[in-house]
Amino acid sequence: EGLMLDTVDPVTEQSEFAMWTFCNNHDNWRMQALAGSDELRLCLAIISFWPGIPVHYAGDEQELNTPGSALDGWAREELSVSMAWRSLKTAPSGNPSNADNFNMTSPSYLYLQRLNALRAAYFGDFESEQCDVLDTPATGSSEVLVFLRGCSDDSRLVVVANFHATEARNVSFLTPWSQGSRLSNALASSQHADYQVGIGSGSVAALVLLPLEVQVLVPGPVKSLPPTVAAVTPAHGAIIRQLSSTGSKLNVTVQFDQPVDQAQAQASVRFDGDSGHGFLCSAPASDGGCYQVTLSVDLGSLADGVYSIEVDQGVHATHDPALSTDTVFRSTFVVAVAEESTVLANMAINEQPGLICNYLTQLCHKAVGAEWYRVQHMGGSWTEWRRYEEVSTWQAELGRAVLVQYHSQGSSSYIVGDCVSSGGARCYARYHPEMFLRTDDNDWGMKDEGRMALVDHFTWGVNMSFSNFVRAKFAPFPNWKKSYGVMSSRDVYFSLPSYDENHHQPDPIHDGSEAVRQYMLQKGFWSEQTSIASGSGAAQPLWLSSLCKPDVPSPANRSDLGWQCHYFSGPQDKDWCQVIGEDEDYI
Repeated sequence: EGLMLDTVDPVTEQSEFAMWTFCNNHDNWRMQALAGSDELRLCLAIISFWPGIPVHYAGDEQELNTPGSALDGWAREELSVSMAWRSLKTAPSGNPSNADNFNMTSPSYLYLQRLNALRAAYFGDFESEQCDVLDTPATGSSEVLVFLRGCSDDSRLVVVANFHATEARNVSFLTPWSQGSRLSNALASSQHADYQVGIGSGSVAALVLLPLEVQVLVPGPVKSLPPTVAAVTPAHGAIIRQLSSTGSKLNVTVQFDQPVDQAQAQASVRFDGDSGHGFLCSAPASDGGCYQVTLSVDLGSLADGVYSIEVDQGVHATHDPALSTDTVFRSTFVVAVAEESTVLANMAINEQPGLICNYLTQLCHKAVGAEWYRVQHMGGSWTEWRRYEEVSTWQAELGRAVLVQYHSQGSSSYIVGDCVSSGGARCYARYHPEMFLRTDDNDWGMKDEGRMALVDHFTWGVNMSFSNFVRAKFAPFPNWKKSYGVMSSRDVYFSLPSYDENHHQPDPIHDGSEAVRQYMLQKGFWSEQTSIASGSGAAQPLWLSSLCKPDVPSPANRSDLGWQCHYFSGPQDKDWCQVIGEDEDYI
């Protein structure tokens, strides 16, 4: 079963592996959320050289790690070019997906880029049937994987991986290379580029693998790879906040991972869309090439807004002109030198005092760098998109919030609101005219509407008293046109194939709102009172109680609270509920 090929090409009559292989997909939690980044990197290296077609789940190249599966919605982190994007906090600094998360200089992106380049360099166009010959020498350890693959005798490589998360492993295995040969680790960082494994007696290789370490070993020196952009300054997503002063300079730099043609590099780098700024080589190489180009910009000449650094495709390596950058590079940063923050420079801004100006007749925008905008009276329809202007005509209404959405650098995620009441006092901005909390106690809005009150900008609150657990949903309209609840709990299984000697049935990993809430609690990012609501059509009622926590009721743990029926399924009815008694499987 493990030796079966997927397809046969009818043109070449060549057997081929065409199975898609992947580490993550939308049905499950991301591996890096469940385990960690080291586990993901080990997996990515394996599928890059394993027979078949490696498929990467969007966001893995940035190590996005929001908990939950994409079936719930919130774990579909937007691969966004918007500096305004925010997701659930998964680290003290926030979430890797926050801000413009298409970062072409992130360590994870560069790692995957190198894996792809190595795959192309050693396997080429997969034109030989030998490409799908896989050799898996014995290692004596079920926790170490070793496999050899190549499209010709001189392009074979060996992948060695230690699956143990906390312990190193000594591993030895038979190779096709003769005694005295040297193998280089193609994944080694530049400071460890001289790392080599020697082939001993009987063509056996021996090495020590650190926990979760993976090595891609190749005979002799590693093949030359196309040059790539390794770093930029300002860093991707950086916000330059210092106040400008006369003569203050900003150095914009682009660094390559190897020497490239100096003239090409200087001509191919663009700042804010213009290649005529005059980048100069600031790190010349001994072979006449250039490692880095720099542009010195007068900071006082830059208005607030989003700026881009771009490098054209086709910048040649000096040691081998046949190799060149094979993709267009792009990175962005924000300049915010004005004393008053704007929505493009401060993504935390969602309400702007003074947006409604000149006696309700105009809008005074503070979004320098935006290209387009559109306006909505809260509860109304959006206008057509308009070219950005600092002041625009708009007839506001007392007590009715105005929302403005701005578009910049391919993103329309910048939204601010303002509201003015009688006498010029400010009122709270909001997306919905009203918000209701519908529960069992108010007969889902039939007995009492459950109307909520604005307690801050875009924040609703209500005081309710409970003597037991009740189900509830949020609804922004008097009817059920839209509502917010929780995603049902369900088991997510990661079963291994039956022919794997390590086959076992793992304990179920739970998915849904409650599983995510428990994850955030364990990580210390949420309090016991915090949860998340979903507007999905599949969302179910959430739970409220006198405990002031969104805990799901559990009879086994809280048998002293006086349980009552909330809903039935199948043949269940009220009589059944009275006689079932206390059972951990039922509420």
